[in-house]
Amino acid sequence: MLLLGAYLLLAFAWQDLPLWDFDDAMYLASGSHLHASMFLNDLTSMPLYALWFKVLAAVCNDAVWRQFLSWALLVVIVGVLPVLAEIPFAWLYTAVLIALPFFVIQPYVSLFAAMFFVAGMVLLLRKQMSFAEAAVVACGACFLVAYSRPEFQYGVFFSMLAVVIAVVVEGKGETKQHVLRVLLPTLILAGAMVYVVAHSDAGRSGVAFAQHFNVRAAGKGLIPQQGAWDSTYAYRVFGIDVAAHGGRHSIGEFFRANPLMFLKHVLLNVFSPGTVVFLVLSLSVILWPWFHAEKRSLRPASLFLLLISLPTYVSLFLVFPDKHYMSIVFPATLLLGLQWIGAERARKVEAARWVPVVALLLMGVGCLRGTVLVKGPRFRPGLRTIGCLRGVEDLRGAGNAVVYDPVGVKDVYLRSPKMLVHPDGGGWPAFEAWAKKARPDWILITPEMEAQFGVSGEAFDAFAVSELGYRAHACGASTELTVYVSPER
Repeated sequence: MLLLGAYLLLAFAWQDLPLWDFDDAMYLASGSHLHASMFLNDLTSMPLYALWFKVLAAVCNDAVWRQFLSWALLVVIVGVLPVLAEIPFAWLYTAVLIALPFFVIQPYVSLFAAMFFVAGMVLLLRKQMSFAEAAVVACGACFLVAYSRPEFQYGVFFSMLAVVIAVVVEGKGETKQHVLRVLLPTLILAGAMVYVVAHSDAGRSGVAFAQHFNVRAAGKGLIPQQGAWDSTYAYRVFGIDVAAHGGRHSIGEFFRANPLMFLKHVLLNVFSPGTVVFLVLSLSVILWPWFHAEKRSLRPASLFLLLISLPTYVSLFLVFPDKHYMSIVFPATLLLGLQWIGAERARKVEAARWVPVVALLLMGVGCLRGTVLVKGPRFRPGLRTIGCLRGVEDLRGAGNAVVYDPVGVKDVYLRSPKMLVHPDGGGWPAFEAWAKKARPDWILITPEMEAQFGVSGEAFDAFAVSELGYRAHACGASTELTVYVSPER
């Protein structure tokens, strides 16, 4: 508890706001767009995570503070739940998560999803259950997580199948009441998920596939790194009309369009070093109780871990070996894996528990985003950028400004919505002509923009102030950002 408290205090002092992360900003804003019907027909909008932010908005109006509050609460729940439940080596579990560093893996929706799986693992480690009951717990956990990570809809069906198999295998000595107690809730959850999936958009899987296919292509130099996430490259290569179906294509359409290229992408994912390491770790923890008779009591928990891990395996194989997929089930994997430690080793570990804790805490501090390792003028640039832009809003009037923003600041962090505009392309002369014609209310300039256009900051300043008549608002060395505001504002 003290370890986690110290970590949160350090995060409060040093952690930065991830301005560049589109997903986290989108999820943060989702609470204001939540409707009850989304739980029935819009799984891809992640309504449970939106509900989380809607509840937090009732106690915290400021979006920046709400982002940090959400993160801190999830850190506390994931980190402390095993400690409160008195699971063996829970203190080491928390220390390892801090040191990796697990808690800063983005987007934070994965941390939200991990919370339910940690709760399920704690339940199984606290209470001896049958295999059928463990599968029911997995079904319920995957059902909830699917409302924040839609790929876990498949975990509901995997778990239902496991319940049926377990009932057949274990059912000889069980009463009808017990069989109904495990079968009925599973069938209800699976039936409900069938309805929700049938009425939800299936295009998100294809979007995720295309985005990560583009990322790999950009890494090979096939397309520019900038804009790869939104590129239509994957659609062109697979021969898919991106405009058809409103641009929403399932991952199955990519397979049908070019099975060979799809298989090549899958094989690259499967044999990626990250995937291999994760699979070895995950399967070792899952299979270990089955080869050690003295750990027989942990086998239902290992079944639970297998069932919740299957959707993660599918995502790693079909989409991309991204760490945020792995992070969803990693805490539950770690918690079960720590039960490897035998009684003799346990006494030795407990005797020296504060030595690794101090070392692990220092490692965690070093890995926080925007920590003391980020020295000089770039200390917490994200938060300071938001503070500067809010200051511009206060001084110049908020309104619905038209903004040229190469930084990509999301509306949710500001006091009023902004309409973003960009020139079609070209160099410095084309930008000058565009700015004179468009005259956006704000122009945000960074050193990256100066390098892109091959002009100095003084040239930008002369153009914006002298020719356009804008007023400069310097945000300070920490942000390396200057905001030019139209005199009409």
